Amino acid sequence: MMTRTQIYLPEETHANLINLAKIENVSLSELIRKGADLVIKTKQKGMSPHRQTLKMLADYPESLRVKLSDSAINLIRKQRD
Repeated sequence: MMTRTQIYLPEETHANLINLAKIENVSLSELIRKGADLVIKTKQKGMSPHRQTLKMLADYPESLRVKLSDSAINLIRKQRD
């Protein structure tokens, strides 16, 4: 699933992206998505493994999440502390 968004780009940046998309034979949208993914991966490399795990869990799809019982939450907190 994707979310529609709108961004403003300088004219030169927009023109360069269009040219690059033509060279790579992809749509402008696909090129921007790939670029965004690259930025995210680059930034995450600087994160500790603990932070990367928390980020992964925070980004986990809502439809696949499960609700933990209060007893499970308390057990996790007890082990953590």
